[in-house]
Amino acid sequence: MGRLPVLNEKNLSGDGEPAESTEDGCPGSWYRCAWTSSVMRYERMLSDSGFSENLHLSRSDDRLVLEAAAYLENQRVRAANHAELQMTKERNRRGRTQ
Repeated sequence: MGRLPVLNEKNLSGDGEPAESTEDGCPGSWYRCAWTSSVMRYERMLSDSGFSENLHLSRSDDRLVLEAAAYLENQRVRAANHAELQMTKERNRRGRTQ
C-alpha cells in the first residue's frame, strides 16, 4: 500500500511488517506512506478545542492540497476516536471482570 518500512523491536530488519494488529486492515499504512509525508507541511495540529492554524494551509488555494489536508485531518480524527473507543471498551471489560 505504499507504506514506508517499519522498524520495531519485533522487526529489526525493516522489511515492513507492522507492529499493530491487522484485524482492521493495514492500520499504519495511511500515516507511513509517501503521500502523507508530502501533505504533512499543510497539517494542522489537533487539540481538545479543534485544529490549530497552519499558514501553509491558510495561504494555499490549490484544491488538491486543501482536499488532501482535509482527508489527512479526517483520518487523524477517526484514529483518535477509534483509540478512545478501544480504551473505553477495555475499561468496561475490566470493570465487568473485577
